[in-house]
Amino acid sequence: MQTQQHHNSPSGSDSLVICAIRVSVLLLLCWVVASIWPPDVFPALMQALLGWMALAIAMRAWMLSEKVSDQRFGRWDEAAFLLAMSALAGLFDSTDAALLGANALGQAPA
Repeated sequence: MQTQQHHNSPSGSDSLVICAIRVSVLLLLCWVVASIWPPDVFPALMQALLGWMALAIAMRAWMLSEKVSDQRFGRWDEAAFLLAMSALAGLFDSTDAALLGANALGQAPA
């Protein structure tokens, strides 16, 4: 009788595909949530959402005891990529534009 082995960690190419799908879904989710708000607030909101997603994925990697120096793509790589995308979104952020958008919503501090 043959026994099937269950692998907890996918091979290198499989892990790359899984990481790409997971990151794509998270980027799309952040994009959809940020597009609901006024365009002036979009870059700041994308930066915040991507930063929080990166933190959540890094915490998950830590809880699963994934090694940072693993040879396959993993959650640490996803967190690093999302953090880089967050920094990139921050380059397009204009504090004045974000405050104008918040004023338009009536939520800006006096």
